[in-house]
Amino acid sequence: MTIDSEDHSVLVGCTDDLHLKEEDKHNLIQYLCTVKISEETIIKAKTGERLSFSNLNEGQLVKVILTRPQEVNKNQETRVMTAKEIIAY
Repeated sequence: MTIDSEDHSVLVGCTDDLHLKEEDKHNLIQYLCTVKISEETIIKAKTGERLSFSNLNEGQLVKVILTRPQEVNKNQETRVMTAKEIIAY
């Protein structure tokens, strides 16, 4: 995970979640998704303890729950989403 403090977002790897054509599934490119964090986004530790954006660390493993289902593909515009909840591990 990479943190963008200015944009109040994080970049996470999302290649496994992409809807790719069969011939593209063996591609070794790592795609990134921009996850925006709003004032409504809940950030917490795996223990359930509430955290703030400043508690997140570069390279930290996180689980992201989106505000709504979203299909993602190679198109950059589909890889920008808003988090409902982020769980930090």
